[in-house]
Amino acid sequence: MSLTFDEPSHTYRWHGVRVPNVTSILAPLLDYSRVQADALERARQEGTAIHKMVELDCAGDLDTASLPEWMLPVYRAWQQFREASGFVPILNEYQGFHPTLKYAGTLDIVCEVPKFTGWKGLVLLDVKRSLFAGPVIGAQLAAYDAILHADKAMPQPRRRGALRLSVGGKFQLEPFDDPTDFSAFIALLTLKRWRERHSI
Repeated sequence: MSLTFDEPSHTYRWHGVRVPNVTSILAPLLDYSRVQADALERARQEGTAIHKMVELDCAGDLDTASLPEWMLPVYRAWQQFREASGFVPILNEYQGFHPTLKYAGTLDIVCEVPKFTGWKGLVLLDVKRSLFAGPVIGAQLAAYDAILHADKAMPQPRRRGALRLSVGGKFQLEPFDDPTDFSAFIALLTLKRWRERHSI
């Protein structure tokens, strides 16, 4: 595999050539202009910390004593989700590349949640601090799902959903199964490349 990721610049390269990522492709659909800069940065930092907490916990490497106080309710929400769902992690923080469509991204979790009715089989989950992005989350998940399905050796999820872990200590599992989600993503990818070709 020749996919590399530079975290500071959030840049993916395939065999040394920069490729677009899922987040940047979907960016035109998200408007944060009405959110104050300090609140937006705080939300970004909290979201990053929550993702790291989940990643470490899935790997069995989380030191709960090191969690800051504000994260303790989030951790409780995560533990409640694990217990209520029968959570079984299969894949965690996977960086993938679509060989045909030439885009990359990092998906959060592929798992099983056998205790939840209607969620049988493998599930692709995106961990969220909030569901502010709404239906855009569906397009994001569909793009990650397509990366997995492009490689038959990878886990093949049957459902997609977002797991919200709130700072108030609650979890919310929201399905995102709109069959047009991937079509919307492809339209945005096509538009991005058209604009690049014409320097717009």
